[in-house]
Amino acid sequence: AIEQGRLVFQNVRKVFTYLVADDFSELFLFFMSVGFGLPLPLLPAQILWINLIEDGFPDIALTTEQETKGLMEEKPRNPAEPILNRSLKKWMAAIFFITGFAAFLAFFFILKATGDLQKTRTMIFALMSIDSLIFAFSLRSFKRSIFRKDIFSNRYLTGAVFFSIILLLLAVYWPVTQKLLSTQSLNILEWALIFSISLTEILLIEFFKKKIFR
Repeated sequence: AIEQGRLVFQNVRKVFTYLVADDFSELFLFFMSVGFGLPLPLLPAQILWINLIEDGFPDIALTTEQETKGLMEEKPRNPAEPILNRSLKKWMAAIFFITGFAAFLAFFFILKATGDLQKTRTMIFALMSIDSLIFAFSLRSFKRSIFRKDIFSNRYLTGAVFFSIILLLLAVYWPVTQKLLSTQSLNILEWALIFSISLTEILLIEFFKKKIFR
């Protein structure tokens, strides 16, 4: 009963962190872009798609997480301790800066290199979506690394992420959603750049997770 109670509380923290981290990363991106006099990096429809479609399924799947390793070895939690404790605040601040700043740099340099605002927005849209989906796996545990053998053991989360990737591809390549979201088809090199940025981000996020929650 104690283990399940701790598990439920941890899952609440994971869902809360997932939603807030994504939203504040987008805000950071927008504030930086506006501050530098750049166009809006994402359109309202694209933001809604990320928050409702890409984030929605992994967010629900995180509630099914059964990561109990080391849970009973932790000290009893103070009943007055808030959901967002000091360690989570530090980690979330790192996430805001890493993902938001990376997205801003990508938006700035891709726009300057291509001069194509719609293409650039499509790449930032895809980048923010991929970031969210990879970050969901990092949130499976505050103590354990994302780089482990059983990272895909939560079949609900794995299925949710896979389904969200299919929807992301539809958003980028299907003519109907292209018109709705103002997206363009991306080539293999553009996807390679997106995944390279996401991999760099998750490495930094995992570094700070290990440093803060050790």
